[in-house]
Amino acid sequence: MKNAMQDKKFISRIYLYCFLLLLFSNYLHAQKYRIVFTASVQAEPCDPDPIRNSSDILRLENRSLGRSVTLALASCADLFDSHVNTVRFIDFLPNAISRKRYAETTSGSVVVDDFQRVNVSFAHCDSKTISLSTFSDSVKIQIEPYVDITTRPSNNAVCEIDLEADVQGFAPEVYVWQFYDQFSTATNKWTNFPSSLQGIYKVSFKIDELVGNRAEQFDGTTMQFRLKKYCSKYTPPVIYSIIACSPELVGPILPSQTRCNYSNEGRFIMTVNRDLFADEKIVVSLYVQNVINPSQYDFLTQEVSNNLIQISSEKYNFSWQGNVSSGNYKVKYQTIKGNGTIPETDPSWATLEFSPTFIISKSNGFNYSVEVLKNETCKSEYDGEIKLQVTGGESGRNYSYIVYKVDGSNVTVHKNWTVFSGLNTTVSSLGKDTYRLQIRDNQGCYAR
Repeated sequence: MKNAMQDKKFISRIYLYCFLLLLFSNYLHAQKYRIVFTASVQAEPCDPDPIRNSSDILRLENRSLGRSVTLALASCADLFDSHVNTVRFIDFLPNAISRKRYAETTSGSVVVDDFQRVNVSFAHCDSKTISLSTFSDSVKIQIEPYVDITTRPSNNAVCEIDLEADVQGFAPEVYVWQFYDQFSTATNKWTNFPSSLQGIYKVSFKIDELVGNRAEQFDGTTMQFRLKKYCSKYTPPVIYSIIACSPELVGPILPSQTRCNYSNEGRFIMTVNRDLFADEKIVVSLYVQNVINPSQYDFLTQEVSNNLIQISSEKYNFSWQGNVSSGNYKVKYQTIKGNGTIPETDPSWATLEFSPTFIISKSNGFNYSVEVLKNETCKSEYDGEIKLQVTGGESGRNYSYIVYKVDGSNVTVHKNWTVFSGLNTTVSSLGKDTYRLQIRDNQGCYAR
């Protein structure tokens, strides 16, 4: 009798254990799950070739109890190259793993329990529904790099833009940068960046690098940018307000020396890579080297022009019009639309880089010497001669002289300006008198 009662208690306990186990099992299956990356994922995006095996894993975790279901990856090998040991939350699987509830993760074989494995193979980066034999449910898993653009625009309009993905280390196929070309006649206005700006997680560019000589179209508009990650997967676009960049300096600044060694008519020409847009002006600020502190350049003056001279298809000259003394100089420049200028005190100048230093030099001064070759032989013969010899000066220039007769304080022209070739000449037809000579070159510079 006692044994029978013990048997009944034992059986009751078995039923109770089974019931509790069933309740626990249902509770376990009702938890929320998440997919996280726990190691590098290796796969080839959109590649129909056979998949390479990988030991990388994803983990499907029960948030409450800490239980996990593991996916041993076997696909998409190159997408996450060197993306090692990064944990990324992808999505939540509400309640039990169900047929239509899925997370965007990766795929392979699934370990449901310590002893149960469901094998799954993929031909390329595609979604797949995995039936879990232990349960009556299934889970849809899709391979996709979890990347977004972290850079966010400011309120200011810009012509130079930096874009950066929040994760680096993926294969180049993940970093396909695009912009929305609102002025394109194509049906799909999303356009790839140039190849030099592709395949990298961080890009820096100017608008004209994307649209060339159409930059004026985008001036004052907004532009959208995004990443086409792979297989027509896109990040949400980021939007920037755009202004056209100032033209870029092409080659060195070409200075011209002062006309005379004592004057200040120095000039310079700078060449840029595009013409000015309609209603656009270029503002050039000139800075001179500080005598006391040679590493410092001080603002000197500013010129504004709305006209550049085209010298080739992509070269336009700006010519400085004012007088500049000899010395070391740098410039900063920018463009502006509409009326007005950009004062030297405007903060925008501080954000600009100086041009390379250019030197305006003095022209070579010249001097001359006088040698009496022959005195007047007889009164009123006027057959006296002197020789003029020029030294120094600029090559390629020619010279002229003027002869004055000096009688006390009275000075009169004896022989007006006379051009001679070379560096020496003979002045003839001179009588017995006192003379003064002056020499100048064909640029109007005088010997001093």
